[in-house]
Amino acid sequence: MMQPIGKMDELYEDEKGLVFTATIPKTSLGKDIIELMKAGVITENSVGILPIVKEDKGDYREIKEVKLYEISAVTLAANDQAKIMDVKGTTDLEGVYKRYDNLSKLIRKGNISDDMGYAIEAEIYKLKSLFIDATQPIVEITEPVEEKSEFDVYKYLLNNLK
Repeated sequence: MMQPIGKMDELYEDEKGLVFTATIPKTSLGKDIIELMKAGVITENSVGILPIVKEDKGDYREIKEVKLYEISAVTLAANDQAKIMDVKGTTDLEGVYKRYDNLSKLIRKGNISDDMGYAIEAEIYKLKSLFIDATQPIVEITEPVEEKSEFDVYKYLLNNLK
């Protein structure tokens, strides 16, 4: 896809890597992308970078500084840990309960690989975000109240048009 789908609101680096939040406008393209994310079709991110400072460590190359060109929402990223953590919108409570149950079963089984540990951590962050959204106070919306005037236009016109 060659056109942007959203705007970066927050971008920072934590101990694991790049973290960001973005807003996707409610255009027809934006709505389609959000639905694909909610359906689990688009689940990962890909970054376009140019390494600036790098160091050869024998078996791998450590990238210490980069120039970031773009971030894309994709179906399959080169880095399998570049997951989309959350998509705001309607929350399916039954689905959330099932996700908690699945996490409990995984943890109970034990013997968790590093990759599975990362996946569990990502799921916990997603569920935390859903919990935070669900526990936000509801802002009361009031409807405008029609004020009745003491002045009766109809009577005024009848009395003055004679």
